[in-house]
Amino acid sequence: TQMLAKELETVGFEMDNQAIPGTTSKFWNRVAQRTNASQLAPYEMVLLGLSLGNEGLALVSANVQMDTMRDDYLEALHSASKELRKKMPAKSKLVLGGPYPNGNYNERHLQVLEEVHMEMKTWKEVDYVIDFLQPVLHSGEGTWGKGLMMDPGHPNQLGHEAMFKCVDMPELLRILEADNPEAE
Repeated sequence: TQMLAKELETVGFEMDNQAIPGTTSKFWNRVAQRTNASQLAPYEMVLLGLSLGNEGLALVSANVQMDTMRDDYLEALHSASKELRKKMPAKSKLVLGGPYPNGNYNERHLQVLEEVHMEMKTWKEVDYVIDFLQPVLHSGEGTWGKGLMMDPGHPNQLGHEAMFKCVDMPELLRILEADNPEAE
């Protein structure tokens, strides 16, 4: 987040990080429901990034449990996205952080991550989804790339740098500047 904030600052955007570690999609859906338009009015972009690890995905192994968790996560996140979009200024952009690795995931968990990522990209309310399943960060098997993990659910400093590399900054800036006369 700090690297993204620094990069955005160089082009005139200021970041206000309101992250709360360990929260779930249902928590943020409730926050989005209670948020009013005046609270979102100052923002040109809202970035929401939620971990499937916080939902407990790493703790389940049965297919039916994983599918239920995936569906519940997508339902709550999509609801939050719709609610935020409704309340955001028309020219503001909604960006979602896609699912990311976990040291305790396996190939079935990876399938869930990929399904979630693909679904998020179809939501009309969302302007951009950060792809954290890129080889710079992801082993290709659901886990963090070699040397990028602080603990199973969190990246170390190199992992944070790899996460930042997953952000397509030219594309994100193009999206932010689209329909924004102040950015020109």
